[in-house]
Amino acid sequence: HKEDLQTIMHCADWAHRDGADILSFPEGTRFTGTNGKAAFSHLRSPRLGGFRTQLMRLPNASVLSITIRWSGRNGQAFGRTLTNAADLMGRTLDIYVELIPRHTIVDDDWLNQHWHAKDDRLGEPTP
Repeated sequence: HKEDLQTIMHCADWAHRDGADILSFPEGTRFTGTNGKAAFSHLRSPRLGGFRTQLMRLPNASVLSITIRWSGRNGQAFGRTLTNAADLMGRTLDIYVELIPRHTIVDDDWLNQHWHAKDDRLGEPTP
């Protein structure tokens, strides 16, 4: 949405000026009548507009990719969102963190490829 992109531009400009970082969740959250998961088993499709805008406004910024998986007592995937934090009590959390240098992100397809890798990781058996 246009207002969202303007807000992202404004935040990115502030971050650039102040030497700060931006926390962003490119996974689509707006309900559009479909679940947005057609291409993925465990994630909604990423929204490229905000991500692309941040890369343009912060051309030297790296991306810190964080994937969080939680499982139930029997090792099976459990939970829907982190907003259900009470559901995390007694569960195992696997947190994967990857720093991606900006120069390795060469085109718009990078985010989709990265999202597929995240989706595959979430589908792996728990360690």
